[in-house]
Amino acid sequence: MDSSDEIKILKKVRSLVYGRYNWSGIAIAIQMFGASLIATVLQLVALMLIFVTSMGNGSSDFIGMTASLNEYNMFISGIAYITCNLTAAFLCMKLSKTGSLKQMFRKPEKSFGALDILLSVLAILGLSTLDSLFMNGLSFIFGSSDEALGAIMTGGVFSDKLWVQVGTLAYIAVLGPITEEILVRGACLPMCSHISTRFGIVASALLFGIMHGNITQFFNAFVLGLALAYVTVKSRSIIPAMLMHVANNSLAVVQMFMTNYMSEEKYQIVDNITTAVLVVLGISSLVFLVIRKGKVDDRDDAIKVNIPAPAEYIEMAKTPSNNLTAKTFFSSWAFWVVTGYAVFNSIIVIIFGNALMQG
Repeated sequence: MDSSDEIKILKKVRSLVYGRYNWSGIAIAIQMFGASLIATVLQLVALMLIFVTSMGNGSSDFIGMTASLNEYNMFISGIAYITCNLTAAFLCMKLSKTGSLKQMFRKPEKSFGALDILLSVLAILGLSTLDSLFMNGLSFIFGSSDEALGAIMTGGVFSDKLWVQVGTLAYIAVLGPITEEILVRGACLPMCSHISTRFGIVASALLFGIMHGNITQFFNAFVLGLALAYVTVKSRSIIPAMLMHVANNSLAVVQMFMTNYMSEEKYQIVDNITTAVLVVLGISSLVFLVIRKGKVDDRDDAIKVNIPAPAEYIEMAKTPSNNLTAKTFFSSWAFWVVTGYAVFNSIIVIIFGNALMQG
């Protein structure tokens, strides 16, 4: 093989690898843009129904009608995001020819038993709580973002309409986490791991953070994404990650109810005790889990995927070591599209939060 043939092979391999990474970004783009579009359409329909109903009752307070839409926002968002999570996962896995989602739904490896799952759940709760403390320390920067997210999320949770409340809680605590795991750990993690599993863990966690579309949740989602991907790789299944994600979001729901129904003084006492317990127990569980399962090895922990090019060509193109990982991933146009959208959305959330705080 002469040098010109080798150059052609290297370019072809990098193009194929780039395409696989790009599909992971496209999956997130479908979720973010698709869900925003569907949610906007559904919100307009809901607003029209509220308007027609109010006019029928003789009311003409359009501002009040618009404000009442907040009650349905999370319920509507749930419909949009569940739909797009599943669509993006199945569509992009198929079109990228990475493999099948079925392999990620299998039972965890026998070596990853009930104790490991328990440690994983405790670890995610501890990490999430610790990260919340970190974000509270930066509240002078992200406080308005927290305020906006709180207003958006709690509308449906405390709705007087039982169907809205149940639907909102089901999305936040169960259906949202499960479908997000199908998308990110089920689809994006394999699409990012065809060269290096360790890089796939970091890349999928980064996409998970970006997917949330606001600065407040980005840090939390990235950190949790690393843990969720680690457990997925070690168990060779997304089921433990689903349980971890459901536990994490369920804790957030419990905290919402505590904040709403407890006095501020009593809530602070309970919250301080819970925080201390979860941080100590969770971080200890994480350390114990890593000791039990070990670090991620690209060979032993490789996710079964259809590699985009012959193995010998990939090995040839992997020099330098980051040539087919970070360098190629961060040149993906889809990655920068979703990153740009997340930055834009973060600014909107901060502006909305500032308006609420000043109001």
